Amino acid sequence: MQQNWKELADLTGYEVEKLYQSVRQEALRELAFQELAVTRILKDLIEIRKHSPRHADLLTDAAGLPFSSYEELGDRHRITKQGVYSIMKRYAKSYGWIEGIMQIRAIRNTRGIPDPESRRRIASWREKRQTELHRGK
Repeated sequence: MQQNWKELADLTGYEVEKLYQSVRQEALRELAFQELAVTRILKDLIEIRKHSPRHADLLTDAAGLPFSSYEELGDRHRITKQGVYSIMKRYAKSYGWIEGIMQIRAIRNTRGIPDPESRRRIASWREKRQTELHRGK
C-alpha cells in the first residue's frame, strides 16, 4: 500500500504524506455527506431534472416536506394526489430514497405525525436501506 502512495506521489509531484492527507480529507468529507445521503439525493434530483423539471420540483418538495400528504403536494403542483403518487411510485423503482419518503407517508397516523410504532418502522426501513446501500444495491 505504501508503495502505491509513493508511486502516486512521484507521478503527481507531491510528497507522500501531503498526498495521503489530501486524499484522506477528501474521502472523509465525501463520507460525511454520503452518510447524510445529501449528495446522493442531490445527484438524483439533478438527473431527474434533466428529464422532467416538473417531476424534480415535485420530488424536491416531497423530500423537503416528508410529512405532507399527497393531496397537499398535488395542490402545490396543480396535479391530483393520484398523479403525485404515480410519479413518486415510478421514480421509487430507481431511487430508494423516494421509496423511503413514500414509506413515511404510508405509516403516518391521522394527525400527520408518526406514532411510536410508526417511528420504529421508519427506523427499521432506514436501517435496512442503509445496509443495502453499503452493499452496493
